[in-house]
Amino acid sequence: MLEVDCYARALMDLCAEEGLCERVRDELCALGAAFEAEPRFMRLLSSSELTKAEKRQMLDNCLKGRAHEYVQSCLKLMCDNGQIRLLPKLKERYCLLYYERAGILPVKVTSASPLSPIQRQRLQQRLEEISQKQVLLIFNVDEACLGGLMVEYENKLIDDTVRGRLQGLARTIQNAKL
Repeated sequence: MLEVDCYARALMDLCAEEGLCERVRDELCALGAAFEAEPRFMRLLSSSELTKAEKRQMLDNCLKGRAHEYVQSCLKLMCDNGQIRLLPKLKERYCLLYYERAGILPVKVTSASPLSPIQRQRLQQRLEEISQKQVLLIFNVDEACLGGLMVEYENKLIDDTVRGRLQGLARTIQNAKL
């Protein structure tokens, strides 16, 4: 999404000049959660029934004193351009730029059940040894994994789940029949 990348990079560049990167990341995360919790607000801001001025006023009423002016301006611009629905992608892209700038490697870990604190610590240590970077683990639970872990980072996927192994076995058997 080219538009999202442009918004995220412009916002990051502005924030970097003033040391606001972390603050704006936190604000975008909070706004993303708020918009997700109240989808009617997003629909209203996306509606063609409201003028740009009315949408801007709604954002002012909601964000004044709660979000930095750069965040407010970015959201208003997105509203004006009919792209406010891209806010979740903006948040995601901005966070990736933030992590990249800070030398942090975000790693998505999916397991069938929550990992214990000791398992989390060992996994983080091992991934930091391998990557030579500070690692931010993002945990997801998916019972369909059946067991094991799926680890995703830097466009790499390590699928060591029971489901992944069973799917691999099924492909092997299917190819053998051909």
